[in-house]
Amino acid sequence: MKKLLSVVLLVFIGSGAMASEKHYKRLDRSFKKSPAKGFEKAYKWSKKFPKEPDAHYFLATYYLDKAREHNQEHRRFRYINRAASAAYKFKKYRGNADYFPSTADSLLKTVCSALQPFWDSAVARNDEDFAYRVKYKYDRISEQKLPSKEVRDELVKLEQKRTAEERQVPLKVSDRYRGLPTGGENIPGSDVSKERQMLALINAERKRKGMKELVFEPNLIRAARYHAYDMAKDKYFSHSTHDRIDGELVKIGGAFSRMRKFNCPHFVNSENIAAGNSTAESTYRQWYHSKGHHDNMFNKSSKYVGIGMVHEPDSPYGYYWVFCTAR
Repeated sequence: MKKLLSVVLLVFIGSGAMASEKHYKRLDRSFKKSPAKGFEKAYKWSKKFPKEPDAHYFLATYYLDKAREHNQEHRRFRYINRAASAAYKFKKYRGNADYFPSTADSLLKTVCSALQPFWDSAVARNDEDFAYRVKYKYDRISEQKLPSKEVRDELVKLEQKRTAEERQVPLKVSDRYRGLPTGGENIPGSDVSKERQMLALINAERKRKGMKELVFEPNLIRAARYHAYDMAKDKYFSHSTHDRIDGELVKIGGAFSRMRKFNCPHFVNSENIAAGNSTAESTYRQWYHSKGHHDNMFNKSSKYVGIGMVHEPDSPYGYYWVFCTAR
């Protein structure tokens, strides 16, 4: 009797696995023939067979494709949010199923990459509710969790404290850089909250204009802070990089050659600079009412941004701002 029961159970489990693979193949044929009809079938099967991974896999990939069709943030997030839910169910119920294509292994990472810009945008404009929604979706499908609000706030405080201490150190010749940057320089911003406030002002207007919001890119941030710091230390104001040699300014290189040194993975396409303003609002207004600067902030092709603000009391202008973008 025990042997018979074991055989029956083995056959039952095996037939279940075969049925799931059969569902995958049928859905795959449906999507190749007509994505719209394939979606309808996958949606129905996700309700009928909620613990099988097949329909959830196809729904996640379908929603990702739909998200790419929209420029407005709320519409794009609607589909990425659905993709994240489907990806979570796929992860939960996939088990040891080995019939999925190799692209299925990167599905969760792809969804996380799609969620990341929304997290960055929410943090930049201090939208804690939206940031929480994104974090919840991200953390369910990623091995590497996004930092909590408390952890994020503590990191900001530590960076601000460190930069405040550094500003008390007297200006030294050794503090200045020579030549073009290597790309490894990592200058801290004098006030991270003001840099984020600047992005929030720009994105609010981009959203009003029906444009995609810009997303902070770490390498662009380093590039922006470097140039702001370099202008303050060598006491000049220019898009081109200069060194002060024997009291004379010498041009070293152009803006784009400098920015590319920081290994931004995207194509850099603009830079704004400003000096003398201590607040994000006044700098934003200055750029807003200058056609060239305005066009850079509201360029539809731009997707990524770096913003740097450096305060050097001994410099001619005190405050230096740099904004640079990539697409």
